[in-house]
Amino acid sequence: MRPALVGALVLVAAVWACTTERVSDHFQCSDQSQCDSGRVCRDGYCVIGTGDTPDGRLADARECPSTCDSCDLPSNTCTITGDGGAVTCPTGWNCDINCPTQGSCESISCIAAQSCDVTCGAGACGDITCNGKPCDVECSGANACGDIDCTTGNCTAMCSGANACGDLSCTSGDCTQTCGGGTGACGDLSCTTGDCNRTCTGTSACPQPMTCGSGRCTESCTNQGACGPVSCGTGRCDVTCMGGLIGASACGAVTCTNSCRCDVACGGLNDPCPTTMMCKDPPSAVYCSDTGSAGGRCDSTVNNQCQQNCP
Repeated sequence: MRPALVGALVLVAAVWACTTERVSDHFQCSDQSQCDSGRVCRDGYCVIGTGDTPDGRLADARECPSTCDSCDLPSNTCTITGDGGAVTCPTGWNCDINCPTQGSCESISCIAAQSCDVTCGAGACGDITCNGKPCDVECSGANACGDIDCTTGNCTAMCSGANACGDLSCTSGDCTQTCGGGTGACGDLSCTTGDCNRTCTGTSACPQPMTCGSGRCTESCTNQGACGPVSCGTGRCDVTCMGGLIGASACGAVTCTNSCRCDVACGGLNDPCPTTMMCKDPPSAVYCSDTGSAGGRCDSTVNNQCQQNCP
């Protein structure tokens, strides 16, 4: 080969080496969760955009996990129908979990999910663990759901039927419980620093305690004995008692001795107050008994001790 030709080839190789974009190890990936926003995992690397596949079809940002029955990729939603075992929402996905028949979902874990919507029929679901992820749970029928455990995520439970739901607990997240359609529709409700909300309709719909910490505590009770006892923490306490009979209030015992503000709406023949209301009263908290008229001591519009400023 002539020296001039060899020199030209070396020059071309050098230019090519200097102008070719090399892929950094930083962009290697095995799944989409390892890529930054705006990049997709393809052929082992995080690349910009979605691009086109060789056959001309638009490449999906990620594949549907094998644990999902179907997926909606644009909304990153995974649909799962329980078939009798434990159900786990795959990491980073929004899951719609359906458990229609008895024993169809032994347990449900959403601890690695983006969010979970769970629907359970009678006797269908065991315990549901959400931890820091938002969960909306609907439990219809007797013993539809076990306990629902949340930490920093906001959780809601709609419970219809006798013993439809187990206990619901939150730490810094907010917990909302709606109960009716049978005796003991809801179990215990407890919150640490998040807000606690409970709505109970029907006799003994919520016979178990509601316990609040530093967040706001809100309870609405309709019909005789609809609610069990409520213990408000240092946050604002709002309790409404509607319906019932004399000596048989819709509400259970109310304790708000440490609340920054306490309001129990009750009184009169149609909406009697609970027999026991432990409220603020100088010089220290005392048990308050309803006199049969509206405006009991656990009412900030009547008792100045209940009008402290809430944070």
